[in-house]
Amino acid sequence: DGTPVHDMEDEVIRGSTVTHKGDVTYPPPPPKVNAIAQQAKKPEPPKELTPEEKRAAEMAAFRKQTINQVTLLGIGGALLLAVGLVAPASFMQHLIVFVLSVFVGFQGFGHFALIIALGQAITGFANFQTWQFIVRWGANGEGTPDAPDPSAVRDATGFAMALDMLSVVIGIIASGIVVLTAPGWLALPPELYPLTFGYCVVSLLSIRTTPTGLLRLRFKYATATFAEAVQPAIRAAGASLAVLFMPNVMGFVIAWAASEVAVAIALWIAAIQEDRPDPRALS
Repeated sequence: DGTPVHDMEDEVIRGSTVTHKGDVTYPPPPPKVNAIAQQAKKPEPPKELTPEEKRAAEMAAFRKQTINQVTLLGIGGALLLAVGLVAPASFMQHLIVFVLSVFVGFQGFGHFALIIALGQAITGFANFQTWQFIVRWGANGEGTPDAPDPSAVRDATGFAMALDMLSVVIGIIASGIVVLTAPGWLALPPELYPLTFGYCVVSLLSIRTTPTGLLRLRFKYATATFAEAVQPAIRAAGASLAVLFMPNVMGFVIAWAASEVAVAIALWIAAIQEDRPDPRALS
């Protein structure tokens, strides 16, 4: 209808009005709603750390991470060792392989398996299975099955030990050839060649057919089995130590090598209690 409407209830109109109907309306009352958002306060720039403070912060973070890792590895190693004391050998073999694959990865596990397989293959190739000589030769003397002829046993043991020494020499030569020709056919990184050669040598030095033959000659099968039970226990303990201090291929190969040496020592100790070999009988 052409009549202006001056709504003084409108905050915008009220705030821009100076006079209205003869009354001075300035200054306007404060608005009921703050329509203008306050500008966000800018964050303060981070304080620049001094080199000493940076070094201290890095050391604290490294120390915390190391403690966490050592704690986890310690718990895992203790559990593995505890299981190894009560679990059967077959279960421990699978458990240790599982733990190994977790810590070294699938590629590392392949390298580990290849090193162990080479050691076993070379030892099997060079080994004369001298326990058979001891059993057959030692049982053909003038003694009885319960009390074999000492002279025959001494001669058989000397011959078997000489063959074992020859096996070690042949095996070391074969191991050297394998390692020297490895770049052409063996899928191992070069840094693992010395470890491979070392494991093969330890496996050869741990040949235990002679003490096994002495125990079988006297029907000490239970004693031999008990001595061989050292192997899974040492492997469990060695794997636990590897998890704690050297969780890589080298650590687990060392654990395997230690178990080979331990079972050889255990069999020799058991055999010597029955028959003490005479070094003069070596032939």
